Amino acid sequence: NPEIEEVTKNLIRLYVITGCRRSELVRPYFKWDQIDETVGVAYIKNKGHKKKHDNMFEIPWLKQHRSIVSSINAHYVKNEHPLADVYPIPITDSNVYDRITVASKVSGIKFTPHDLRDTGATLVLRSTGNIYAAKEFCGHASVRDTELAYADYNINDKTNATNQLLNHLGSVA
Repeated sequence: NPEIEEVTKNLIRLYVITGCRRSELVRPYFKWDQIDETVGVAYIKNKGHKKKHDNMFEIPWLKQHRSIVSSINAHYVKNEHPLADVYPIPITDSNVYDRITVASKVSGIKFTPHDLRDTGATLVLRSTGNIYAAKEFCGHASVRDTELAYADYNINDKTNATNQLLNHLGSVA
C-alpha cells in the first residue's frame, strides 16, 4: 500500500524474517554491538524468554537484515534521532506498535506486531516441515510450546501430505 511509510514496511519485513517479539529489536534491548556480521549472527537479548533473564539468543544475520535495519535506522538518523548510533532501531516497542497499528488500518487487513512473528514462524514451519526449526526461530524453551502455537495443520496440509505420499508410493511401485 503506497500510503504506508517505507520505514513501517521495513519494520514489518524485519519482524516477519526474524520472528522477534516487538520489544526484542528496539531500544533498550537491541544495540549495534549485538550484531556480528563476520559470522552472520545477531544476538537477541532474552529472545523467547522472560526479561528477568539475561540470555542472548542467536539469530541469522543476513545481508537482507542489514539492509532493512540500515534503512530503518537511516530514517531516524535523518530526523536527528540521538540514539541511532547506539541502537539499530532507536525507537521503543510502543512506537513500533503504533506504526504497525496504523499500517493495519491503512491496509484494511487486521494484524498486530505479534501476527508478524506468527507469520514468520508459520512460513518456517511450512517451508521446512521441521517443528524444531520453528522452535529455534521463535526462541521457544520447548518444542511443545511451538506445537501448541503453530502445528495446527488444516485440511489443505493433510491433502498435500496425502498427495506427496501417493506420489512417493507411485514411484516405488
